[in-house]
Amino acid sequence: MGIIVEFAFAVFCVLAGVIGMLWLLFFSVLPEWRIHERYEKTVCTLLDSRIVPRTVLGNHPLPEETETPSLFEDAPNEKDSEPKRSKFNVKNLRSKLQDVYYLPEMQLKYSVNGVERTNWTSNFGALARSSRFATRESAQVFLGQWTKGKNYYCLFNPEAPDQVVMMRGWHWENFFALTIPVSLIFMGLGMMLHALTVPRIGGSKELAAVQTLTRNRLENDQVPEEKFPFIPSVGDIMDSPGIRLPYRLPMIDSPAWTLGVLAAVTLTWNAGCVIFLTIIACSFLQTFADWLLFFYLFPFLGVGTWLFVHTFVEFRNATMVGPTIAEISSFPLIPGQQVRVFLSQGGERPLQWLNVVLICEEEAVFTHGTNTRREKLRIYQRLIFGEERVDITPDCAFDVEFPLEIPNEAMHSFISPHNQINWRLIVQGKVGKFPMFERVFPLIVYPEIQEAEK
Repeated sequence: MGIIVEFAFAVFCVLAGVIGMLWLLFFSVLPEWRIHERYEKTVCTLLDSRIVPRTVLGNHPLPEETETPSLFEDAPNEKDSEPKRSKFNVKNLRSKLQDVYYLPEMQLKYSVNGVERTNWTSNFGALARSSRFATRESAQVFLGQWTKGKNYYCLFNPEAPDQVVMMRGWHWENFFALTIPVSLIFMGLGMMLHALTVPRIGGSKELAAVQTLTRNRLENDQVPEEKFPFIPSVGDIMDSPGIRLPYRLPMIDSPAWTLGVLAAVTLTWNAGCVIFLTIIACSFLQTFADWLLFFYLFPFLGVGTWLFVHTFVEFRNATMVGPTIAEISSFPLIPGQQVRVFLSQGGERPLQWLNVVLICEEEAVFTHGTNTRREKLRIYQRLIFGEERVDITPDCAFDVEFPLEIPNEAMHSFISPHNQINWRLIVQGKVGKFPMFERVFPLIVYPEIQEAEK
């Protein structure tokens, strides 16, 4: 059911993104592109100008109004001695709810193939943004830039000569708005891919039997956390059952999050560079080249190129390594107790070597004046598994099971506002000429209960 809901939501995101992108393309971007590419330039004479009040609801002209309509009007009373009552005027409310704006228009006379034409236009390109003004005064100031009776350049549609515009220009907010439907499409496609490729838990009888046994063991384990308030909680780890062994260890700082953040930064940065490059290209095409912006953009293009290459390298390294799964037979750990660890390492290519290291780190937080410093020191390290020339294929991961024992009289896990003692299981390996990878899994060590009660 969860997979069905996820897939349905993904389909909704893709459809919403496609509809939004097509709407912006056909009603905003393509009309401006058509003006740039197909309209022809000619000389026109400005005959007249006017300001037309319009509304967003219906986009129809409004009659001139001398004063703002009131929402209430006085109702007549039968007795003059009674105070006047006011009733709500629904008609005036509807009029006030209509968003009124003022649209400047020009009457142009121009010649097309020897035939004179006279038409009104309200298209001024990017000069007037949406050619809508909140007040009549601002629209009048805008029209004051042109003088009646003078000649200006205008553009007309050769296929429909009555369609004329005063000038061409791009509304760049439409390109920024395209990022919303494009993001919805990519997000929906990613969720669809996840819903189609996620492992079906309980798909086989063997897997269901293992998970049932694991769930029963998790319910029967009792961890006296109330006796150890300064030891990290084990709830998040014990709630995640494994396939081969009862508990699956979570990974600290998964590379997926790092790659996701890096990819988002790279896409955002380069999208901004592409937008500014488009602005510069249009400035060259319109004969008022913006050389200052052209040279100013060079450092940003260099940073964008470096981010793209770095993201590609990190993504290639992550896909070459593959997922790492670590499971443990007993949790939490106790000094001197021996447990079993199952490790599964996937990838695309064989590994030169693979090591599993048990470490203990001490972390301290202290203030020095107004600065807060954090320092770590590795106080224990031991190699518990190592192998060279590990054979890994895309269809067959490397699986191994080995013992793990916390040294006797070792310090247990500890956490406080200024000090921490953390046990970690580190998986290290190397693939060909790629950099060494490292995956870190947390371990929680409890003291012996008998000693703690003493």
